[in-house]
Amino acid sequence: MIDIPYFADLHCHPTMKPFRQVPQANIFDNIDTQGACQELNWLTRPAAKNIVKVSQTNIMKCQQGKLRLMFASIHAPERKFFDLKDWVEFMLEFSANDQTVKLGVCMTGFDRSVVEGYIDAHRKNKDQAIHYFDETQREYEYLVMQAKQNECIGIAGDYEELQRILSTPDSVAIIPTIEGMHSLAIFTNFEQQNLSFDQVNDTSDPYYQHFATQYQINIGRIKSWGGGNHAPFFITFTHYFWNLLCGHAKSVESFAMSQSFNLDKGFSALGKVAVQALLSRENGRRILVDTKHMSVASRRDFYDIWDHYKSQGDSFPIICSHAALTGKATLSDLEASYDKGHVLENEYFNTWSINLCDEDVRYIHQSGGLLGLMFHDERMPGGLAKQAIEKAKALPDAQERYDQMRNEYLRLWMVNALQAVRAINDVSAWDILCIGSDYDGILNGFDIYEDVACYPDLQLHLFQYLHNPLPCPFVEGLQTKEDIKKLYFGLTPEQIMEKVLYKNVDNFMMRYYNNYYLKQGKAVNLMA
Repeated sequence: MIDIPYFADLHCHPTMKPFRQVPQANIFDNIDTQGACQELNWLTRPAAKNIVKVSQTNIMKCQQGKLRLMFASIHAPERKFFDLKDWVEFMLEFSANDQTVKLGVCMTGFDRSVVEGYIDAHRKNKDQAIHYFDETQREYEYLVMQAKQNECIGIAGDYEELQRILSTPDSVAIIPTIEGMHSLAIFTNFEQQNLSFDQVNDTSDPYYQHFATQYQINIGRIKSWGGGNHAPFFITFTHYFWNLLCGHAKSVESFAMSQSFNLDKGFSALGKVAVQALLSRENGRRILVDTKHMSVASRRDFYDIWDHYKSQGDSFPIICSHAALTGKATLSDLEASYDKGHVLENEYFNTWSINLCDEDVRYIHQSGGLLGLMFHDERMPGGLAKQAIEKAKALPDAQERYDQMRNEYLRLWMVNALQAVRAINDVSAWDILCIGSDYDGILNGFDIYEDVACYPDLQLHLFQYLHNPLPCPFVEGLQTKEDIKKLYFGLTPEQIMEKVLYKNVDNFMMRYYNNYYLKQGKAVNLMA
């Protein structure tokens, strides 16, 4: 088996938990929430049963797993995530005092006082401002401080600096990114997050004008991070809830909270102004856009934006940083489906519209972008894949259980990769795929790859799979080893493994993470 010099991960959250400890923890520390989780009662314990409860991306684990290029996603948690429905909060507090707070601590790994502040934003302080941008700024400053205090980590400002950091053994290079454009906002009060689509789609509306100015100012501020060298490389444009800019896709099925407000909407006029400010080179370095969490309508609108830039001779790469595939052909097919759990029962893929169809993949490929594949036990498998995984987990013999779990998780991950290759039907499809774990992002991960220290295991398992593929009886065209090997298009297993584990990201950074691309180019006006 060939030696991989390092692994690259397009989307993870190494600062999210340590930054939100009191006092703040070191980025090397392991944050363990097992104690808080043990305080949950019979009503709240099931909600956090499968959430990973220890750090997945602290620097020590990165060094153990040779994860040396990580895109660190800075994220201000949405207060609506902690805004449970009234009857749910009543039941939690009726069952035992403080269960809402304890559940929040268990699921997030944040300090209790931080979680209490987030909950109070809707319980007690609805009339007070929500300073998402200030929190984002402080998390970036925390990252800078950690890099200064620890010689083995460095924030890379361009590809040349990235190579210098990687030239030092055991060093970890960090590329700043942001998840959720709400992270750049300041809301006067809690309810201001619920402005209607029409209010931010009408350029004469005072709210549109207020937030257009605010977003343009704060985009300018993040473009000045590190004297401009730490401007986020990309931003995941939306997240779990309406952010005034574009509609989001449903990501969780929960009776406790609602994502329904402006779910599945497209881009507002305010959103187009924000995209233009991100992509502009007149206010600092260009910041690329990550389509993860966008609704189908928003993705369609964004591809129209990409077409417009391309027609003006200023194409940019489209990123989807932590994704899964649906097996569906078109965006229209996704619009016609339902994002409900029962719909997945007879599906191998997770067909919810948050995941990608072949048409999405073709846009990413055509643009020269990247598609990061996540390790998510909920968002990647459909019902048939889940049944196979649960059956493996139930095996009594430990070694047999591990071997079968490995096979099912690997089959699932590779079927998603192969579906992307089928969408392009060309060897160049292998050039857009990479890891986008979403580790430390409050997720239910693959049990056998519980953190980044397991990446060498992933490498071994990919090596074994690519030499001896596991057919998938549920997916037409992937039902035999011969079907699968045809999709290698002449590449060796070693070449594919290198591409997916680090080389595609390295090539992407060499092409785009430089001042020639990020600072030079013509201005394009979306609002003309």
